[in-house]
Amino acid sequence: MPSPSWGWRKILHLRDIIREFMFHKVGNGRLTSIWFDSWMVIGPLSFISTRDMHRAALSPDACVQDIIVNSGIAWTNYLLLKYPLLNDINVLVSEVEDVIVWKVQDSSLKQFSIILSWNSIQPRATLVSWFSCVWFSQCIPRHAFCDLAYIGGSS
Repeated sequence: MPSPSWGWRKILHLRDIIREFMFHKVGNGRLTSIWFDSWMVIGPLSFISTRDMHRAALSPDACVQDIIVNSGIAWTNYLLLKYPLLNDINVLVSEVEDVIVWKVQDSSLKQFSIILSWNSIQPRATLVSWFSCVWFSQCIPRHAFCDLAYIGGSS
């Protein structure tokens, strides 16, 4: 079996970084995992053990749709007693499909875009005074260093 390409390995490496920015807006609950997707403010419920899932008569594959009753979330008494924070979860459900949106640093939710994701995951550093000497739109940084050395008096 051939090994995955460099590009695919890099994408897989970013999964854990990107996961914190993905948020599932629940509609009918069919596409959102109860336990592993981020669909509540508190984040995924992956801290709930498999044993507790089964005691609540839910499987690890359960979707939010499995706990929707009368257009609201209905947790079992077992889970509510063991995890009281579940009482504070209010999610409006509807007949539309679930949608994955991007959670920005200020916790607002936006429609996904490449530039939004890039700005979210790109590490930020302090802008240094020599930035414009090294990087500008018409020059590759490697060449800028060569030009800078020549301007500095190297002959």
